[in-house]
Amino acid sequence: AQMLARWLSILCQQVQGVRCALVLLASDEAGTFTPGAVWPEAHLDLAPLVPVAQQALQQRRGLLQMQAGAALAGGFVAYPIEVDGDLKGAIVLDAGPRASAHWQQVQRQLHWASAWLLDLFRQDVQQQRDQVLQRVQLANAAVAAALQAASLAEATLAITNHLAQQLGCERVSIGF
Repeated sequence: AQMLARWLSILCQQVQGVRCALVLLASDEAGTFTPGAVWPEAHLDLAPLVPVAQQALQQRRGLLQMQAGAALAGGFVAYPIEVDGDLKGAIVLDAGPRASAHWQQVQRQLHWASAWLLDLFRQDVQQQRDQVLQRVQLANAAVAAALQAASLAEATLAITNHLAQQLGCERVSIGF
């Protein structure tokens, strides 16, 4: 959370004129997203950012939503974060008023900055995959140890010794 808040702060300082920003993260409940970071303050009214974020998440693409009006139009820029087809969240900026020629630069800065979050989420996915692989390797090695034994008693002893050694356990028990 601290890294995310720092990242958002740096982004908002680089994109001049940003009034507020929000990073939404996928929660454990399917299809719901919660604030992961807010800039500049956590107690701001973020209601204007939510519809743009929802639209970016639903469409799974970057969005620019400009407010009609004067020569310096205000607007919102949103960008979803997706890793291997899994929607991890979205970034939304209230980019403030600016000339229409500068909106492409804001979109480009947000797109480039999102690479940091993509990398962070990819590292998390890779760690989860590595943990699953380690568990499978441990189970396969235990099965291999059991298959080398001539009797059930030898197999259980081989499995308990293997698990104790691999997991650093003081005691391993197998019950029937």
